Parts: sequence; structure tokens; C-alpha cells
Amino acid sequence: MITGPTKCDVEIVFNAETCFLYVDHRNEPSKRHVIPRRLLYGSTEYYPESQWLLECWDLDRNDYRTFALKNICVPG
Repeated sequence: MITGPTKCDVEIVFNAETCFLYVDHRNEPSKRHVIPRRLLYGSTEYYPESQWLLECWDLDRNDYRTFALKNICVPG
């Protein structure tokens, strides 16, 4: 049963610059500066099990990167 909005510590706005702390597949944390592009459900080379993924333009690496939503920790 959904009763209404819940408190959210992280909000992802598509096509707007944001940053967050992320723990990668090697369990290494990093601060990421990105522009979110799309949300998808699937798998990658690094995350072979299907899950929610966030595809972003990484402003520091100047390339697209895919992040597992479960590994986005807190606002950066």
C-alpha cells in the first residue's frame, strides 16, 4: 500500500549536473560528478546480475559510465 511521498536523501534529476559517493564493484569508494542520462534495468560486464542501473555522463572522466543504484551511497 502506497500512502504518499517518503523522505528521500538522494534525488536524481536527469540532464542536470549532480554528484554522489559511489562504491564500485571492487568495493572502492569515490566521489562522482555526473549528468544522469537514463535509468535502466539490466546487467553489465561488472554487474552480471540484473539490477537497476543509472547511465550518466561522467564529468571527470569525460565519458559515459553506468552505476549500480544499490552502490550510490550519499550525496557527494
